[in-house]
Amino acid sequence: MAQPAETIRCLLLPAGELKVLLPGAAVAEVAAWQEPQPVEGAPVWLLGRVEWRGVVIPVSDLEALVRGAAPAPVDRRARLAVLHSLAEDELLPFHALVLRGVPHMVHVFPGLVTPEERAAGLAHGVVAQTVNVHGEHAVIPDLDVLERSVREALGLAG
Repeated sequence: MAQPAETIRCLLLPAGELKVLLPGAAVAEVAAWQEPQPVEGAPVWLLGRVEWRGVVIPVSDLEALVRGAAPAPVDRRARLAVLHSLAEDELLPFHALVLRGVPHMVHVFPGLVTPEERAAGLAHGVVAQTVNVHGEHAVIPDLDVLERSVREALGLAG
């Protein structure tokens, strides 16, 4: 069966109890988990930095950020979703989200994703929309807000 012309290949990323829906083009790679090196004075949702392909990148816990809570423990199933930076900036070319499970690809087309009421407890403005896709509840993050939050946490705002 042919896919509709407006189909977008997306990834459904398990960020704890929160599922994150992102276009596949936003994700550079899903990489093996590495323990981040802490960043002094950073908020708890910024887990630290790791080296990925010769570049040191920050690792965020999106669920902790949007819920305003301490991050959940990370186990052996964890992975890193390395995201392309929206701003062409040598200081932050990529950043990563911790995943607590295996992501999977979904094909999204008009009518498949339905908006939902914003879920309770999602206080941070990084959530652009709460949706239902393939029967799963997910959030679509505002990548500009996420990146700005990471930059501010690292003292790169300006």
